[in-house]
Amino acid sequence: MNNKRQKRDHLKLFKYLPHELIGKIFSYLNGVDAVFAFSQVNYRFQRLLLKYCQRFDFKSIRKRKLNYVFQHCDTNQWKSLRFSYDDNTPEQIEYFFEFYAHIKTFPQLESLYELKQYFCN
Repeated sequence: MNNKRQKRDHLKLFKYLPHELIGKIFSYLNGVDAVFAFSQVNYRFQRLLLKYCQRFDFKSIRKRKLNYVFQHCDTNQWKSLRFSYDDNTPEQIEYFFEFYAHIKTFPQLESLYELKQYFCN
């Protein structure tokens, strides 16, 4: 019980940090993780996520999570996208192109990666 209270207290303190500092922290995080961790905190955090999260690594992220991120984020600031093709996320890049690449805009996009997992016998 005390541990939960400590976590809430830390989050309360984090909320009072200046925009610039929170933005700097968000810029170092994987956008997928940041969206799931902070998008429901408050409106201020949602706006900061949109502005400062620019790198999204969807490695081992299932379609449900991928859909959530694309539906709740503005892709205009995104600079890097990384997809994977492994046992957990087969054909993830194809899914992206089929459902999102034609309806979302990525004017700042600098890199698009697809990681393939190769097996050696």
